[in-house]
Amino acid sequence: MLRSSFSDFCQRYGKDDRYKAIEKVRERESLFNEYIVDVRRQEKEEKIQKKEQVCACSLKCMRAENAFVCLVNLGFGPQQTYFLFKYLVIRIFND
Repeated sequence: MLRSSFSDFCQRYGKDDRYKAIEKVRERESLFNEYIVDVRRQEKEEKIQKKEQVCACSLKCMRAENAFVCLVNLGFGPQQTYFLFKYLVIRIFND
């Protein structure tokens, strides 16, 4: 997450020509704050997307684990369990 204040920004980039091109300090600060809001919004959206991806993957993994347990409990042999499980995992993760 971006942690920066306008005063830190001024100290770091105060000599930059792009910084000096904006004459009013209030306008500089306003543009800086708009940028920070946009960056934080984008970070929040990315965090939500990652969380959704993790949840979807976890659900698929739980489905695959349950499929394996069911195959073992049904009494299939090791080789049959392996091939059936492999087939089910492919079906689960490709949905």
